[in-house]
Amino acid sequence: MRSESFRKNRDASQRYSMILAIYALVGILSAVQFQGPAVRDSESEPENSVSAFRAREELLKLLGPEELIHEAGSIANEVLRNRLIRRLKELELEPFELPFEVEDRKMVNLLARRPGTPTHRPILIASHYDSCITGPGASDALACVAAILESVRAIQANGSGPEFWILFTDGEEGGLLGARSFVELNLPWGESKPFVINLDARGTTGAASMFETNPNNYGYVQRLKGNLASPRFSSSLMVNVYELLPNKTDFTIFKELDWPGMNFAIIGGAHRYHTLEDTPNNLSDRSLQHFADHAHQLLTELLKWKEADWSHADNAGSAVFFDLLGTYVCCYSSYLNPVLSLGCWILFGMVMMRFQGIVRIRLKYIASLFTAVLTIVLIGLLAGSGFSRLLKMLLAGRKYVEFGEIGALGYTFFGIFLCTTLGAWAFRQRNLYHARLASLFALSLLATFCSFRFPGAAYLFQLPALFWSLLLLVRPTKRWIDYLAFTLFSILHAPLIALLPIAIGPLGGMILSGASILLLFPLLVLYSEFPTTKYFDLEPDSMQKDRLE
Repeated sequence: MRSESFRKNRDASQRYSMILAIYALVGILSAVQFQGPAVRDSESEPENSVSAFRAREELLKLLGPEELIHEAGSIANEVLRNRLIRRLKELELEPFELPFEVEDRKMVNLLARRPGTPTHRPILIASHYDSCITGPGASDALACVAAILESVRAIQANGSGPEFWILFTDGEEGGLLGARSFVELNLPWGESKPFVINLDARGTTGAASMFETNPNNYGYVQRLKGNLASPRFSSSLMVNVYELLPNKTDFTIFKELDWPGMNFAIIGGAHRYHTLEDTPNNLSDRSLQHFADHAHQLLTELLKWKEADWSHADNAGSAVFFDLLGTYVCCYSSYLNPVLSLGCWILFGMVMMRFQGIVRIRLKYIASLFTAVLTIVLIGLLAGSGFSRLLKMLLAGRKYVEFGEIGALGYTFFGIFLCTTLGAWAFRQRNLYHARLASLFALSLLATFCSFRFPGAAYLFQLPALFWSLLLLVRPTKRWIDYLAFTLFSILHAPLIALLPIAIGPLGGMILSGASILLLFPLLVLYSEFPTTKYFDLEPDSMQKDRLE
């Protein structure tokens, strides 16, 4: 009996470890992709394509050898602005200075027009050129300014074409002052709502993710997803999460006016954000390349759009979208969320009836396993909150620190630890059919909650629940069904486990540990075993034998 128990525990541990290894592999692939695209040499690249090296040259010329802090209203900012105006004229653009004043501080927005035939909808690419008062702002946001200049240079190399606009705001670091002033003007395009491509930075390295769009975005995401630069890191989950954070960019102002658009940012190396270390030497060329690629590819595509393209994109509702390991962006209408959630419950009922023909299903066993999952999540949230409070004292209140991503991954390992101790103990007491039903119930519940509260995140639970349920309806007595379903889990979930620590930082313990458990709990099914008798009433699940044959 002891050897049989040992064998079952060993087999369960091997199954769990194998799937965790797949999660880790996918997470590592995502982390590598998240470094950004390969840098293209300016000498080998044609004039009508973009290069990080040329973008860096733009950045160094703007910032100058002194690399001064150039906060809004300062003399250094005026010097930089004059350099920027000269460069815009060299690119055969028409720059306009738009001065404004806030609390006796004089600031100036720069708006530039590329002469050409007006498009059906104005196209505006934007960033800010002022720095914070604590750093030279090489990445935040002169890297974005330089990438825009490089993308415009590449487009101008093709000769004349349709009109588009460039906006460099001042006073962004002081509270989005330039963007607020800009939208209060009599804009040159009248009442039309421009499409905005906004670039910003909260770090110095990593891929530029598309993390925010306008609410009515399905048509735009569906049509432009293939024009995002590779690696294509983007998710409607990011949009939902960002709405909960206090962080703001100029795109916040444009979004309030219901201007359509996309917002991009880099978040790696956040410990240098708003510090003296935000210098060109610490700025990744791969990040520069990704910024320039996004700007160039989107501008090139949008300049081809006709009236019908804009009309179709405007009237398509909101989107649920996510990338598959940075290679492809899936997108569908959020109107499908309630339908997909309902489908999860229908398939859950069908799977339960299917299992009834194999074993006698006990609701109390399903409830006990569901309660075990809730308990683990609660413990993870409380412990994560305690850890982050301790770290806050140790780090003297700093939110981001060097190698903080590695420390933040500790919350993920803590979530794994809870799943492999408390979770494994609870799930070993029940047979595989009850464990599957408990996990499907939890996934369906989370899918329904997210459909109404966080619609951009619903796919994380809807798609795995639907896929797993369909497989179980076909071959319920096979273990490989679970492996196949968990492979899909890893593709959807592992990138988040890899990227959340970078996005949130080590002080977000409650979110990181809780999210890790919510994404990993279906794997607890791997600790459960098939029963061997067709029907059972008297014996608890732990007394059942190994396999149903």
